Amino acid sequence: MSIDLSPYEIELLDTIDLVTKLNGAINAMAAAVNQLDNAGLIQGSWDASSGSFPSSTVANQSWVVTTAGTVDSVSFAIGDRITSLVDSASSSTYAGNWIKVPLSSAVGLVLSDIGSTVQAWSAILDATTAAFTTALATKLGYLSVTQPVDLDAMEERVAQLASATVLKGTWDASSGSFPTSTTAGETWIVSVAGTVDSVSFAVDDRILAIVDSASSSTFAANWHKLDYSDQVLTVAGKAGNVTLEQDDISGLNTSDSPQLAGINLGHASDTTLSRSAAGRLAVEGKDALLKGQSDSLTAGYSNTVYSAGTKSSGTFTPDVANGHQQSAINGGAHTLAPPSASCTLVVHYTNNGSAGTITTSGFTIVDGDSLTTTNLDEFLLYITKSGSKSLLTVKALQ
Repeated sequence: MSIDLSPYEIELLDTIDLVTKLNGAINAMAAAVNQLDNAGLIQGSWDASSGSFPSSTVANQSWVVTTAGTVDSVSFAIGDRITSLVDSASSSTYAGNWIKVPLSSAVGLVLSDIGSTVQAWSAILDATTAAFTTALATKLGYLSVTQPVDLDAMEERVAQLASATVLKGTWDASSGSFPTSTTAGETWIVSVAGTVDSVSFAVDDRILAIVDSASSSTFAANWHKLDYSDQVLTVAGKAGNVTLEQDDISGLNTSDSPQLAGINLGHASDTTLSRSAAGRLAVEGKDALLKGQSDSLTAGYSNTVYSAGTKSSGTFTPDVANGHQQSAINGGAHTLAPPSASCTLVVHYTNNGSAGTITTSGFTIVDGDSLTTTNLDEFLLYITKSGSKSLLTVKALQ
């Protein structure tokens, strides 16, 4: 039996069919966007009944569920996808490590619906007017678009997602070459510092392939460096392991004469060196007496007596480098000689129970009291050496 349709009915029929196809296209494109938004590179299939998530993961990797199951109280159906949110995602904890993409529950028309839940085009042409009305109501029930959709904007968004950067893993920059078999948009994290093609890379930097099959040896026009390090790039125009010289710092060149008001040694509250006048150095505001400089002393100084120890044999020659006040024990017969350098010093001698005779040698003049060997006797020996001449004056203290 044939049905004669009016031009209006035929046009309405075409319109309904167009709406049906458009609805299917919109839902299919929305599903594609959802997949691109939430799924990374497919790594393979995953058995959700295994009781644990995939291991040794990198952020943005995805798996397709082939066997339904539940892990960490989250149920997965066949066709779902799981995507890792972080590197080395936990194999037992869902929160903060994984995201579920329920592709198997997507709403919308698919090709397999035609001829079953959706009446086919040929069937409509052969149906009665009543069948046509029923088919119309059924088709309208499949419409799920609840707001205006900009298909051009959706197409542009899909294109942008398709060209987004993809993290491929880590790269050892000390290997001397860039990664191989690359695709534009792929990126690596530097795990070991190094230099390739005269470009230095620090740990945690990124390299990004800007072309397909990027060169493994040439940086320019093949790679882009993303600097993620917090290191100082240059110091005084130098990079790398920098060793500064005086000439590297402006104002401190050997040809310059830096003017410093003062220098704090150790800490600001510690010793301060400053210039009190031309050729004069001050310490904590007090002028210091320098070698070869004449001045008038306005304060006295105390000193520590150097102990020369017990002398019981040989020759004792006091050394002024040990101080201008020294002490010694007469523990046996020995010889006393003048110091080798011009100076003035005092030696405090004390006899012990083994005291012996002290013989002087090399002095120009020896005067004063006689040295004894009596136990516990004490003497002050005043020694003056001037060039080749020397004077020893002995003063008994008992």
